[in-house]
Amino acid sequence: MTKLIAENTYGSDISLLPKIQEFVISKVSGFIKDAERKDRLALAVAEAVSNGIEHGNKSNPNLPIKIKIEIEDNSLFIKIYDKGKGFNPEEIPDPTTEQNILKENGRGIFIIKNLVDKISFNFTNNGTETILEMFIK
Repeated sequence: MTKLIAENTYGSDISLLPKIQEFVISKVSGFIKDAERKDRLALAVAEAVSNGIEHGNKSNPNLPIKIKIEIEDNSLFIKIYDKGKGFNPEEIPDPTTEQNILKENGRGIFIIKNLVDKISFNFTNNGTETILEMFIK
């Protein structure tokens, strides 16, 4: 059974990233004890929220970014909601290939995949839900 740990809503303002990271880490510290895993989660949250603000909400400060933290069995879920129409994750170019390695952007999802145990997405008429999953060890 899924249990809600905490949730909060912010404006689409990139300067709020440290505050959002602090909110998430303060709520998960009782579940994730390892400092390196907390740092990895904080960076993944910053990248996912940044993507939601920039790509989903098009940096419109009037559009919300909602953060929901849930626990189920041995997994912690950080859910980030934006108002974007979504995208096809399979169409994101591999940033490690020769033709993409020097591009200034396009690494966010790749970075997140390497920081958390699992990333997934839900796309609805109301926006995009990015789900970061960390196993509780």
